[in-house]
Amino acid sequence: MDVDKFQNLLQEFKKLPKRNREKNIFSIGGRGYYENPTSDLLAFFLDPNEEHGFGDLVLSCLVEFIDNWKPFPLNYLELKREYPTDENNSIDLVLNSDKWVIALENKLEHSPINPFEEYQTTIEKKFSNMQKYFVILAPYETKVEKWEWVNYKDFLKKVRAKLDAKFMISGISKWEIFLREFVNNIEEQLEPDMDKNKIKFFQNNYEDIDSLIKWHSKYIDHLIGEVRKAASEVLGFDPESTKKHSWGAHGVALRVYPKSDRGDNVTFLVCPNGDFRVQFYVQKKSGINIEDFTQTDSKDFYCEDEAGNPWLFMAQKYGKNLESALTTFKQALILLKEKAL
Repeated sequence: MDVDKFQNLLQEFKKLPKRNREKNIFSIGGRGYYENPTSDLLAFFLDPNEEHGFGDLVLSCLVEFIDNWKPFPLNYLELKREYPTDENNSIDLVLNSDKWVIALENKLEHSPINPFEEYQTTIEKKFSNMQKYFVILAPYETKVEKWEWVNYKDFLKKVRAKLDAKFMISGISKWEIFLREFVNNIEEQLEPDMDKNKIKFFQNNYEDIDSLIKWHSKYIDHLIGEVRKAASEVLGFDPESTKKHSWGAHGVALRVYPKSDRGDNVTFLVCPNGDFRVQFYVQKKSGINIEDFTQTDSKDFYCEDEAGNPWLFMAQKYGKNLESALTTFKQALILLKEKAL
């Protein structure tokens, strides 16, 4: 392995221009984007009767992109999320007045693989006397027969323009802030992380990058071996139940379950910056007191499993000192062995 070559490669990558992502209340207090909560918010702002006070501001932006839209009034409306179909599927949003109905699928990330024909059949059956419109709101052209594509970017741009005009007349409100943050968050999701500079970088260095990825896997396998070795010294057997989990932005977790029931456990976390963190989880019903773990940096109770059973959670950080992290890892296993097992 040519370490110097890889270091130069990483330095070159770090020099690539980074996109400045604007923070918003969704990226700070939540997880950015989830389809169902996003559809819930979209439904709230599309409904002229909701308490946001925007009337049909957002809905009018949508219908401006619908071909053959007739000049129907928008002030009276019924709106339903997860509208049930005859075959127990559900349409993201169905909006209707006494003259028209819009069936809308919100597709910010996922491909349009829904049973659109069945959706359409249900709407045509239940709203037979109304003007019907079938819409897919997505950042890419969907090309689903009889369903019209509305470009997400164009829709959000129009919402922002109308919101700015409203602000000039009526001033700011909490709902205007929320709508702006909602628009900001969706726009952030629409911006690609892989820009032209990064694409060119990966094309020019693909072989070396592929080699580096393989060495990363070897490094993680080495750490798994170290963790299993440390655990076997404490438990007296090789814990083959050591599990590797990807925790996304939190890193790679190597979790050891001393017992076969996968209850109490110790986790050796490899953080994204290369630091090590030891965490262990004990069921509160085991009778362990929090004072038993006074040597740890942090302690807290929280509910982890689906049944809501409380667990004792501990964590301790060790930078890149592998030896110290493994020592604490073994100490945590000793505590579990003596007090929880």
